[in-house]
Amino acid sequence: MLLGLVVALDRRFDFSQAALWLFNAWMLLHLLGGMASVGDTRLYDYVLVHWIGEPYEILKYDQLVHVFCYVAIALLVHEAVSRVVLPARAFAVAVITVLAASGIGGLNEIIEFAAVVVVGSTGVGGYVNTALDLLANLLGALAGAALGYLRSGWRAARVPGAATGR
Repeated sequence: MLLGLVVALDRRFDFSQAALWLFNAWMLLHLLGGMASVGDTRLYDYVLVHWIGEPYEILKYDQLVHVFCYVAIALLVHEAVSRVVLPARAFAVAVITVLAASGIGGLNEIIEFAAVVVVGSTGVGGYVNTALDLLANLLGALAGAALGYLRSGWRAARVPGAATGR
């Protein structure tokens, strides 16, 4: 469903190749996270760097994929919002981007919760996992909005009469 939505929105907003490639790379990372393993550990549960131990286990593959996902989502949102709502207000678009991408991240966590309620154990995790996912989503949304903001400035500098980001 998400892929179909991005394809449909791409027809309307003509997303950049960079944003679409990031989204496709995230889909691959997501599939690998659920299907691949490192030893006996599912890739989504694998701890990449032991910065903070139990119960948080930071930095897991799952958290990294959430950050990556919401960088891509934020870039897509930024491009859509900047083309429709506020093309001359780059900072306002960046704020709207963070809020919208974070909202999409919250919706994702609600869908995961619904799957746990309907199906039972889905390997998604509990309260701590959900909170860490939301934090990772926010970090990705902030990074993606910052990238979109910077790219807006670069486009404005190259295109005569383009938005200046005021």
